[in-house]
Amino acid sequence: MITVFIRRPERLYQIFEYINRNETGWHITLVCCRDESNGDPKKVYHEIESTLPILQKAGVFPHFKIDLIYKDKQFGPDIIAEVSKQFQIHPNRIFIGSIHYSHEFDYHELFGARIIFN
Repeated sequence: MITVFIRRPERLYQIFEYINRNETGWHITLVCCRDESNGDPKKVYHEIESTLPILQKAGVFPHFKIDLIYKDKQFGPDIIAEVSKQFQIHPNRIFIGSIHYSHEFDYHELFGARIIFN
């Protein structure tokens, strides 16, 4: 299983392409965290939720089994640890898009989660 924290639905194809080229697992769990920057804390979740069936209907990466979950918490080291424990996966099987300068934590605090975009 591979877990990906996602906050931009337009990155879905790039994420799936990266996994398809570089990883051996095809079971992907996408995790959206609460984001209040745009008013609706679940906005990204709803956008991804509506985009996934379109990608699947179009036949994009049909070998992937994709789950989508929402965590009502801000992204950070605590949620990485929680997801790692919940799914019993090592943090190096957890991917994140990037770390922005506005976070209150550093990369080394994410337990080895892997950045797949800059």
